[in-house]
Amino acid sequence: NMANKIKLPLGIIALLQDTPSKGPYHPEETVLDHIQIMADRFSNSTQTVRAKLGLTWGDIKVVEQSILYHDLGKIDTVKWNEKTNGYSFYGHERYSLNRMKDLNAINPIPHYDRVRWIVSNHIRIHALTKGQMKNPFKIDKLKSNPDFKLLNWFEKLDDMILNYEDWANSLKEES
Repeated sequence: NMANKIKLPLGIIALLQDTPSKGPYHPEETVLDHIQIMADRFSNSTQTVRAKLGLTWGDIKVVEQSILYHDLGKIDTVKWNEKTNGYSFYGHERYSLNRMKDLNAINPIPHYDRVRWIVSNHIRIHALTKGQMKNPFKIDKLKSNPDFKLLNWFEKLDDMILNYEDWANSLKEES
């Protein structure tokens, strides 16, 4: 059970448990459920991905921390959306960054700046993958960051719609 591995203040865990997640991109009931699924996927894919991408333990820590913090802003932005018959969280990544900043002031977050980069780009990477990002300057800026490979892995962990298992298996076959 990943609940004991989710190292966030209990008050935040309670808020995540109370924030519904169901929507077009999320079959899970709550945002906490979503984070737990990602944390499970993370621990199951770490060894393979680390070997494949030649990652350091610091890199691994960046992705682990990003999972914890990326959706905290959903607590502040949750709205029922009639059109999609689900919840939406417009601009939640900015709120996630604000909550991260507050938490970091109390208890420093490892690799803070790198984690902030992943958190602030975790919606942008979905747009890039779906071919919705058209501006070549923005695409280059994203891809030129040394942590772009971590953002790619993060996106697979974060995607609740596409088949994560297929991706995980394809990694194993290639290695």
